[in-house]
Amino acid sequence: MHYIKLKINGDGTVNAGSKVRMRIGVENEVNRVKFVFELDESIEGTYHYIKFLKDDISYIYRVYNKQIIINRSIFADPGIWTFCFISSNNVIVNKQITGDYAFISEPVEAVILKGILQKGNRTEAEDTLDSLCSMNFTKLNIPSCVTSIGDYFLYDSNKTFSVEIGSGVTSIGKYAFYHATIPSLTFSEFSSLTTMNEYALYSVTFEDDIVLPNTITSWGKYTLNKSSGNKVSFQKGCNLESMGSYAFWLTKFKELELPDGLKTLSGNTYVIKDNTELTRIWIPKSITTAIPANAIFGNGSLTTIELEDGFNCSANFINCTHLTAECMEKMFYALKNLNGTTAKSLTLGLDNLAKLNQSQIEIATNKNWTLS
Repeated sequence: MHYIKLKINGDGTVNAGSKVRMRIGVENEVNRVKFVFELDESIEGTYHYIKFLKDDISYIYRVYNKQIIINRSIFADPGIWTFCFISSNNVIVNKQITGDYAFISEPVEAVILKGILQKGNRTEAEDTLDSLCSMNFTKLNIPSCVTSIGDYFLYDSNKTFSVEIGSGVTSIGKYAFYHATIPSLTFSEFSSLTTMNEYALYSVTFEDDIVLPNTITSWGKYTLNKSSGNKVSFQKGCNLESMGSYAFWLTKFKELELPDGLKTLSGNTYVIKDNTELTRIWIPKSITTAIPANAIFGNGSLTTIELEDGFNCSANFINCTHLTAECMEKMFYALKNLNGTTAKSLTLGLDNLAKLNQSQIEIATNKNWTLS
């Protein structure tokens, strides 16, 4: 449920800012908004109502004890509505009033956002979203009608809740779940998520493994920056072809399995950098662009890089100085046999090569790979 607090002044003005944005999303309370009114003592009238208008459509709802929950009607027709608060000495029956209004407020614009969980400007109607941050819930179910989770959606909530993202969501905005603890993040099996914006899952504590949908095509910088958890992976058949600068930086995840359709792991600067607890990376054979030395850098706990069988692209892991001999031997077995074709290179650095015996090195060189 989404809460909106409004102060109705005696002169007819409403303290709500220029716009009121309505949102949807809490499990079992989808498409519900609770209005809570604070009325000036000078307002007369026994019966209170809230009236919504859009073009030739109107709805009137009775307000009891200065509050009302609206869960239907207007949410079926998103767009810009206006509403006003009405006080009357008579009951309104079938949308018609039996006498004159004792009081009516000025109209207020209401933006019904079908499919957008968008916080917008932090200074605009802060109570609107902050009320959701103050609610007690353990699971946030974002329904299929939602198409975008906007920037700062639950910014700095400091709450613990699982998230299930519906099939309609195509993008997750900046800082959407900043400072949240999410025991479980799941996506609809029919997910249409394509875009992870910069900082989308910034500074989030995950308790379960994260399996991202294979529909993702765009991965922004710092997407998981300063977040923590066990493993990040992608569904098979992933459409994400490129990860660039700072794609995976300053996290505390232990394992990373890159998408199996990835072609490029490089950028103008570091790609997978300074992930202090990262111990394992899986890299697919779909890579077609040589992996540069700065792609994987400064991950002090990284002992294992696994290559998918048939890996067929030059790669430089010179900055991965803690790889084990067992890990490197498995890497060599995964390399594609290039005999009869042009040799490719695998750069490991002298420190790593010193851990290997001659028979292990020959696994790679016998496949026409150059080690350095």
